[in-house]
Amino acid sequence: MFGVELAKNLFKDAIKSSFNEEHIIYAFLTGPFTFGSAKHDIDMVVVIDNKRLNPLEKIEYQKRILKFVEKYLRIHKFLGYAPDLDFPSDVVTYTQIEDSINGRGFDVKDSKLYLRKIKTKKDYFNTKIDYRVYLWELITSCEGFILGDYTKYIVDKFRALNTILLYTISKLESGKVTLRDIKEKIFTLAGLDERYDVVSDYIEPMIVYMLRIMSFQGYIAQEDEKNSS
Repeated sequence: MFGVELAKNLFKDAIKSSFNEEHIIYAFLTGPFTFGSAKHDIDMVVVIDNKRLNPLEKIEYQKRILKFVEKYLRIHKFLGYAPDLDFPSDVVTYTQIEDSINGRGFDVKDSKLYLRKIKTKKDYFNTKIDYRVYLWELITSCEGFILGDYTKYIVDKFRALNTILLYTISKLESGKVTLRDIKEKIFTLAGLDERYDVVSDYIEPMIVYMLRIMSFQGYIAQEDEKNSS
């Protein structure tokens, strides 16, 4: 299998030849591929600044997306991976990213947040699932940045992690919650499989940092960097 850097360069060329670069907020590879544990496709996200598009450009972008998907498929074939034919990459607007960070992927029942269970392939076509995917994609990228505003990309990663941590902690039993508890649940609660165990280890420093910030903000009471409640 080819490395992440080669894939990033190939997708960078595909993105730049498919979209106007000034309309791209950022683009990145994500998921198990960036950690060397991909079994199927290469996950990637291209975030478009929809507020800069006029009505005609928005219509034109449908054609641009199809053009990019063709290149996405060719890159997968070249690298020896089977593409996701149902969801061939995520070309999303920044408004969708903002909405996902602000919790649009969650449902509310009895005044509590929950994530819909994914039981069948049909469930993946639910809009709520899309926003959940965008949220977790932001935190599951290992050196996957391709192009765009790197600072904004990093800031959004931490904002997404903040949302995910608040949800994860709310689903754990009351009382003392350990770092291990959070690492074990942060991906399984979203329905992600064992391939994401390595991701959990990778983002541990990010989790510890965000727990400190959340403690300072008063969201949680933290005893030390290994425990929070």
